[in-house]
Amino acid sequence: MVLNYDPSSLCELRRDKMMNKNHRARALITNQGPTQFSKKEWCKLGTAAIFIKLRQKLQGHWNYYGVSGNYDRLRKYYYQVLIMTYKWLNRRSQRKSCNWQGFQEMLKHFRILRPRIVTYWN
Repeated sequence: MVLNYDPSSLCELRRDKMMNKNHRARALITNQGPTQFSKKEWCKLGTAAIFIKLRQKLQGHWNYYGVSGNYDRLRKYYYQVLIMTYKWLNRRSQRKSCNWQGFQEMLKHFRILRPRIVTYWN
């Protein structure tokens, strides 16, 4: 059995993989298509994509759960999310991606909202 090696098909395969990776990252940011990512895929996403998605998720959480009397729980949730995000940002490689001060600066840069009350009970 003779295998035909075609270098152009290898380049095409690489291009398809790259396009698929970009498509999945765009799907994560825009909520289109599949957003189930493995740990390996999540680690390859850029920091900006992670913070944009974090801002969207927290905004939706504040809009849904931001009623009067619920601020303490929202604050606890916010700090738990920050701790988990910091942990996972630093797990993406063998080196630390950032320290806590740098992480706080990234929160300001990407305008991650603090918890807030959106509606009040009558």
